[in-house]
Amino acid sequence: MAEALVDRDSLKGTIVRCIRMIERLAEAETPISATDLAEQLGLAVSTTHRILGQLRKEGMASRDPASAAYRAGPELVRIAALIMGKTSFQREYLRSLETIAADSGETSFLATWLPAARKMQLTHVVQSLQPIQYVMPQGSSLSVLFGASGRVIAAHLPRDVLQEMHAAEESIEDNATMLPLLADLLRELDAIRDAGFAISSDQRVQGAHAVVAPVFAEGHRILGSIGISMPTFRASPEKDARSLKLILTEARRLSVVLGDT
Repeated sequence: MAEALVDRDSLKGTIVRCIRMIERLAEAETPISATDLAEQLGLAVSTTHRILGQLRKEGMASRDPASAAYRAGPELVRIAALIMGKTSFQREYLRSLETIAADSGETSFLATWLPAARKMQLTHVVQSLQPIQYVMPQGSSLSVLFGASGRVIAAHLPRDVLQEMHAAEESIEDNATMLPLLADLLRELDAIRDAGFAISSDQRVQGAHAVVAPVFAEGHRILGSIGISMPTFRASPEKDARSLKLILTEARRLSVVLGDT
């Protein structure tokens, strides 16, 4: 019996490692080396190569012969396409983004949380028709510790994950403002979680203003965020309040579509 339990635990560990590796391959913007995968997943390089070899056999990973780096394989891409073709979520979030953009007159966006990469990705952006606008680069991966779009996601992440991300990013100077002390950040995230939305100005990018709400999946697991972004000179408390009402409605509607009840 003990031997069977050990085997079962070992199998569970292998499955979890495979899932984490598939997640990382799916989230990577460019091919990633086995060494980098091993470091990010906390695995031995030999273990990483062994799992990648099995994933390649099943078509879940592909290896670039020139760089020896790995990316999502054709079978993984096929499965993703099948899932997207059978789900209504893409249709529903496009409807939400178009509705929000038309009502606010500003750029609307959906950002998705990438657990393996610990970043958010701008999944889809509907640019405004304003002559002056804040252009959001669709498909880019960004920190969740800056801006309303990120912090409304971070507000629903475990404390240990937040602490690790803060330690990794506290010296980065790519944003308009410096990252606050961990204690201050956690207090702000608690307030955002209690409020159910986030508003920011000049935080990730100088001159940009955002109004954002969280989107949840089944089990109230954070999926990402939806909202609007605009130049700060067009922002006002009245406009924020008017836009926030619709953003919250659409965020809740999408969460229900994803099984959050």
